[in-house]
Amino acid sequence: MNKNIFILFFVILSAIGTKNLYAQDSIFDEGVDTTIRAEDIGDDVRMWAQNTALKLKKLLKEVKKGTFLEKRVLILQTIQESVEEAKDRRELLLMRFTLNRALKLEEEFNNQHDALVVHHILLPAVKQAISLYEQSDLPYLQFNSGKPEAEIEPPNYAAYTKTNIGYLLNASNMNKTLEGQFNIAKISLAWVAKDILRSPKAKRNSANADIVIQLQKLLTELEPIQKCNINYKLNNKLRNTLLDLLEKIVPETSSEHIVPPLCYLTPKDLVVDLEKELEKILDLTTYINSISERDGILRQWYYQHQPQITIPTISTLCCYLNSSEIKNELIRDWFDIKYQSLNLKQLLNLCEQSNYHSTRDYMIKKYFNAKYETLSTEETKTLAAWSNSYELKDYILSKKVQLNMSQNK
Repeated sequence: MNKNIFILFFVILSAIGTKNLYAQDSIFDEGVDTTIRAEDIGDDVRMWAQNTALKLKKLLKEVKKGTFLEKRVLILQTIQESVEEAKDRRELLLMRFTLNRALKLEEEFNNQHDALVVHHILLPAVKQAISLYEQSDLPYLQFNSGKPEAEIEPPNYAAYTKTNIGYLLNASNMNKTLEGQFNIAKISLAWVAKDILRSPKAKRNSANADIVIQLQKLLTELEPIQKCNINYKLNNKLRNTLLDLLEKIVPETSSEHIVPPLCYLTPKDLVVDLEKELEKILDLTTYINSISERDGILRQWYYQHQPQITIPTISTLCCYLNSSEIKNELIRDWFDIKYQSLNLKQLLNLCEQSNYHSTRDYMIKKYFNAKYETLSTEETKTLAAWSNSYELKDYILSKKVQLNMSQNK
């Protein structure tokens, strides 16, 4: 019986590579073939990767001058040339996936701020591609060189996709149009499914297999949706799905050596005096009569400055938001990025901003699980007291008692 279920499970995984989701129409699209031949990792592939990394490093020097429009055009041309040079080679290396996806994302920012696209989409992708070549792709090619075809395994695609979810979420959130936000979220979900499918080790994991089936169902439902039916609620549903995947995906191995694209944002890429800029935005939005329009502008401002936002900034922003849904979305998003560096007082400050019990409990549990070994008894009791559900209170206190008992043995 179990054997039959196991076979059926892989039949389903094989069947979900549908035409709409996985069709490969050009060199900028992606397939899900997992069979790797010796020529796929040969010297010509290694030379392409090496030359591309050198070209991208040269680009980083050249792109320091010029207007943002000129920078955007130069980066696009360089990435497109690199991808086109590899058109006759199998898409395999992680750096190539990053470059391809940056091109796809950039298309959704037509007639939108060049500075935004350069700093938050293109440059982080270029810098990650260089890092991927040095830390992942080159070691992968060297490790598998000379191996029999049957022993060549794919790169760690699931670890890669898990690391890049924050970058994709940020791209969707920053886009100024509902259609652009939708398109980015939709294609991001497809990329996640493809990355899991092209990794035999990852798709054998039952949790990952459930993710693929869930995504196939969701993407099928999204296929007939027209532009007039796209709204904030739908887009937020897709982004929440992506955010949940960040917790659920089981990578092939540790992804610590894969640096997320947004980590390459430098202080020069960001607005220095954030509080003053927020003051100006808040002053201007007071003249907007539409509450939903006002909240939409503040939400977009948050995602444009997300990496540098502090506790005082997120608190100020929340005071001016009218939509509880948007307020809790931003609080949860900011918490997921910063929770490791928060102290207990900062966490409770954040909890005070949220009027959703589920959001508060989510933050408290995640924070506790990350830090329970270093929390004092008083701090643990405070966290339990702030919990809204009795189940969470018992969980926190029981886990701390078990830890104390094990330490006293």
